[in-house]
Amino acid sequence: MEIYLNFLLLVVSIFARTVASYQLDPTWPHSSVREMKVYGSGIVLNSEGNLIVLHRSGIMAPGAPVNQTIEEDVVLIVDSVTGKLLRSWGKSLFVWPHGLAVTDDGDIFITDSRLHQVFKFKYDPLTKTWNEAAILILGQRFVPGKDASHFCTPSDIALVPGSGDFFVSDGYCNSRIVKFDKNGNYLFEFSAGSYNTPYNPIPFNITHSVGLAPSSNSSEYLVFVADRDNSRLQCFNSTGAFLYEMNHQELGASGMPMVFAVTHAPHPDAKFGRIYVSYGTDDTGRAKFVEVEINSESANVIKSYPITPLGEDVNGSEAPHDIAVGKDGNTVFVVVSRTDLVLKRYTRDVGGGSGRRVGGYVLIYLLTIVLAKLN
Repeated sequence: MEIYLNFLLLVVSIFARTVASYQLDPTWPHSSVREMKVYGSGIVLNSEGNLIVLHRSGIMAPGAPVNQTIEEDVVLIVDSVTGKLLRSWGKSLFVWPHGLAVTDDGDIFITDSRLHQVFKFKYDPLTKTWNEAAILILGQRFVPGKDASHFCTPSDIALVPGSGDFFVSDGYCNSRIVKFDKNGNYLFEFSAGSYNTPYNPIPFNITHSVGLAPSSNSSEYLVFVADRDNSRLQCFNSTGAFLYEMNHQELGASGMPMVFAVTHAPHPDAKFGRIYVSYGTDDTGRAKFVEVEINSESANVIKSYPITPLGEDVNGSEAPHDIAVGKDGNTVFVVVSRTDLVLKRYTRDVGGGSGRRVGGYVLIYLLTIVLAKLN
């Protein structure tokens, strides 16, 4: 009898921790942002809780010149709650802005995949603006290469917490991950790995996104790479040693859609928190993002969510180019890149989740009383 009741306690504990679902907020963002005709490529939340959105503006119009500097602001600051545009900047600086990252102090890193460069811009917290003269530039303008001082279509940046070091995913033609110190000095690089063919791994086929999952109790962290056209996610340790991968089937995808982006959020029940991965239209005609439970040995999808709710027509055109998650894990933001800027916000049904947890705790309490009487 005691074994049976202990089993029930375990079941109830699992029930109490059931993950609440994310729901699309159809009222967000504000119409002034929703109606903008741009091509979104990157999104990140800053320490003030605002969204920083990177886009490519009018150069996506049919017949637009190639490799022409964008003469409009390409960085948008959007209130994550109201969805209103707060300010914008970045005109006459970029040709094909692709990915971005923000430091705790508000400084911004931006990659330009056609300039083959990475930029860092200083933030002024008093004026809440950025100095548009970059304080760090890596790579040579319009000169691709594969060495310590050149890139070939860099796509994304991930920042090492507390150190100022950073990783660059490079990119469409180099397909490598490069680490730099806080001053932009080259440290090392690594390429794809595979358990199936450890001595001849399948190369990256567009390293589209890189994200770090820091440990909650040490300086250790995991490095995740969205290998876009191989439809997989690979995990490495901080020195670039391959640990494991998730293929498209393990990500819950039907067919082999492009895996676009990966980001991280802490979680109280996991040393390395959780990651969120977005992938493009699969055989079901849907693009999705997935919430993934991770550790240093494996990863498992908790749940997947269609970018556009089931029943709504998407015409097979969704490309969830980047994803951002609030530090509490209760809000997810996705930028869907096509001809228009499409920002989406999903909020976790915290109330429903809390209700399930309370119900679980009540059952645990009642079963504890039963156990006590039996003993």
